[in-house]
Amino acid sequence: MTTRRRKLNELKVAELKVELGARGLNKSGNKADLAERLEEALENEGLDPIVHEFTVPLERVAETDNDSDGNTSTPNKVDVSGDQSGKISKSETEQMTSQELATVVSQLSTLVTLQGILIGSLQAQLHAITATPNERVDVNLASVVQANTDQTSLLCTALAPLEYALTRDSPRVHLPVQTYEGHTDPKSVADFLHELADYRSAEGLTEAEVLQRILPVSLKGSAARWPLRQMFDSWVQFKD
Repeated sequence: MTTRRRKLNELKVAELKVELGARGLNKSGNKADLAERLEEALENEGLDPIVHEFTVPLERVAETDNDSDGNTSTPNKVDVSGDQSGKISKSETEQMTSQELATVVSQLSTLVTLQGILIGSLQAQLHAITATPNERVDVNLASVVQANTDQTSLLCTALAPLEYALTRDSPRVHLPVQTYEGHTDPKSVADFLHELADYRSAEGLTEAEVLQRILPVSLKGSAARWPLRQMFDSWVQFKD
């Protein structure tokens, strides 16, 4: 297997489909077919998969790779320190429509609501354990914890398309670049979504326009690690 193909195989099937979909290419087939199709597309664009920074989120974005000649290269990092809107094409910045973003936000809102219900159930179980410890409650608690874990995984899945869209838009953003760490508080996410909806309604903006303005973080790692509330506060302070 070539170094180029190994690089593509680091992507998940869903991530390969996102890359192909962004180029209007066929997204059907197994992982090997998708990787081969994407490799050919990148070559046609004059891009090298070894050094190309994929728009989908990768935990390994900061790693280096060796090409077939033994040369070491680091994936390109997009410099967002200044206005580079003239350096990217329209096709690279308009990958997700307002309706698609609205769908993602709707999914996220639903998942946050469900997660809140699960957390409430978990708290009730904890209270019951404190009041009357027994084996049955312990079993119920374990099931609630597992359900909450599963819901968190779904939340990450829902955020993935949004992270992809924001990665494509990052060169046009005029806010300071920041990378946030830590786990997302579900309640703060819900608060963020409410404020986001209020702002969008007041300004008469589409979801796409709002998201392009307020979520210019340097994306890396799991989407669930974004403290969205902190991002919103940072944007408000910059705006004022």
